[in-house]
Amino acid sequence: MKIYIIDLLGEKYHSNFDLSISKCIKRENKTFIGSKDQLKYFINSGIDSTYIIEPLKKGIFNKKISGLINIYKVNKKVGRDSIKVITGFENVSLALYSFIDRAFLKQSYLFIHNNLSGLNKKWKINLLKSVFKKSLGVFFLDKSILEKFLYDYPEFNNYRRKCFYIPHPIENNDNISSKKTNQNKLSFIGRFADDKGAHLFLNVLSKLPQNIKKNIKIIGQVDGHIKERFFSLFENIEVIDNFISPDQYEEAFRNSKFTFLLHNPSKFHYRTSGILYDSIRLGTPVICSNYYVYTTLFNEFKPIGLLLNEYCESELENLIKKAYNIAVDDKEYQAFLANIDKLKKYHSIENVSKILNSIVGD
Repeated sequence: MKIYIIDLLGEKYHSNFDLSISKCIKRENKTFIGSKDQLKYFINSGIDSTYIIEPLKKGIFNKKISGLINIYKVNKKVGRDSIKVITGFENVSLALYSFIDRAFLKQSYLFIHNNLSGLNKKWKINLLKSVFKKSLGVFFLDKSILEKFLYDYPEFNNYRRKCFYIPHPIENNDNISSKKTNQNKLSFIGRFADDKGAHLFLNVLSKLPQNIKKNIKIIGQVDGHIKERFFSLFENIEVIDNFISPDQYEEAFRNSKFTFLLHNPSKFHYRTSGILYDSIRLGTPVICSNYYVYTTLFNEFKPIGLLLNEYCESELENLIKKAYNIAVDDKEYQAFLANIDKLKKYHSIENVSKILNSIVGD
């Protein structure tokens, strides 16, 4: 039976993940369906691919409409007699389409990324339940998210037999040895909104000694009035102020000793970070909040990075200084790289392929 790997979101930031999942599925008769931007990652992969997906439009209403259109185009192309592994989807549009054509989800497996965030309304929960009920299975990329989700929403335990933990696949290529010698010791990656968290972050950076400041690179989009403060405070810090591409992310990871993920735990509920796994894939330890998913991952393969226990000035300043000292101490830094290697073996294409194919079939 033909199998399709489908990204209904069409986001280029999913491309590495989509390619890895496509490699994990060992059937010869398989095709990836995504957006035009995603297909360039499949060049020379040997995997059949095509694009009919358009990235979702901005705005709540437009997002749902464009999501429904994508599903309609996919359904028209793949038919009902094929297996579908959906690597990215928007909850509401998929649920609505499944009411129009119940058969669409009958042969479908679904990957959960950030889909469980914002379940603050009963109707949202009921729509997601309908998706779980109609699909063949739901894949969670982190065991902690799966367990906590079922604990917080016990009504989904009715579908526990359909829920599977699939480790986030990581390409096990030799990227650590390809790192450049003129690395930034620390790179801060993310979107800097004009809020209290960003101002706290700037207060800490302004107090750092010059030898640390000159080894910092800030990469991402800087919003509002805070942009002026960024450029006025830090002459020695390189700031890239734009919406960066996956290739720029990779370049940043390769040229960093540590990457700092600026995630606010209160706004990061039930999420798996692709940025974290991309950093690990390229052999770069990560600094991030003690979000429970990260704590579990870090404890299992410790140390692969550093955890920020509290987002306050003193804690953040101490952690940045600690990361810098580790970065200049080659012996201590190598211990982090050795543990990252262990994690990459567990999350390797070969290992994930065994788990995934035992469910979807070879």
